[in-house]
Amino acid sequence: MAQRPPSILVVDDSGFTRELMTLFLRQRGYDVRLANDGTTALNMLIIHRPDIVLLDIAIPGIDGFSLCRKIREDAILREIKVILFTAMDYGDNAEKARQAGADAYLSKPIVHENLLAALKSVEPH
Repeated sequence: MAQRPPSILVVDDSGFTRELMTLFLRQRGYDVRLANDGTTALNMLIIHRPDIVLLDIAIPGIDGFSLCRKIREDAILREIKVILFTAMDYGDNAEKARQAGADAYLSKPIVHENLLAALKSVEPH
């Protein structure tokens, strides 16, 4: 029986970033869904329960740090792997991401090799 590809929810308010990530991830066999803000993302997480969420920190509505904490506090959603990323890479964002419960942290522009390494580190085996 073939294993299904991991499902990923990409959350970013930049349509350009969403499209680039979608193209890159689908070419590698991932099932990709998209959200452009935190509120939409939370609803999609509840409905679709992806394996992984790629989550921009600076999004409208619920910001990435807050959404990550909500995921970790929810008994049903807490197993979803979270990779936080941002273009506003201040020195303490990696630590804030860890404190919010993120499984990995990336800076924009996202280097494909770094994204693949982060995904491999959180994918279920």
